[in-house]
Amino acid sequence: MHAHLLGDAACVAGDHGHLDAHAVQRLDGLRRLGTHLVLLVERVAHLGAHDVLVNAGGDIAARCARTDTPDWTIGIEDPRDRSRMLRAFGLRIGAVATSGSAARGGHLIDPATGGPATWWLSATVIGPELTWAGVYATAAFVKPDAPAWLTSLEGHAGLLLDPAGVVTGTGLTGPGRTLR
Repeated sequence: MHAHLLGDAACVAGDHGHLDAHAVQRLDGLRRLGTHLVLLVERVAHLGAHDVLVNAGGDIAARCARTDTPDWTIGIEDPRDRSRMLRAFGLRIGAVATSGSAARGGHLIDPATGGPATWWLSATVIGPELTWAGVYATAAFVKPDAPAWLTSLEGHAGLLLDPAGVVTGTGLTGPGRTLR
């Protein structure tokens, strides 16, 4: 079983941590998308012992109910060459979201400068809920201290790619997650 993470989360934080009207609208859209994907996964799961993975534009929600099946393999694409994978990991239950500039250019704004965020080429967050994985991926993308910040988020892991091509991972191994 394979899934490829494609695309970006859609949420933009305004200056000094406040959300402007445009950002609130995008955050609400992300929240609704996450809620709908989680409901879809739960509905399919109620049909019996099924493994479910839903991928909506790169936002992934997964649940493995069967014990005789392997983890879903999630591939995190390289934004410099979208035909290549940076890393892959196994996931049984949880969510994955990536923010970056590969698909839509410099659309995420650095609150400190007011210009496009340039600290990272991509920021991926793995966690128990899709809505928060998406919110945290976007926040990480605009934070220069994203590795330390992601480490502080209990139950979440992250994968960051900087402009020099250095990959930084936080919390990528543990119950239900295996880095490959």
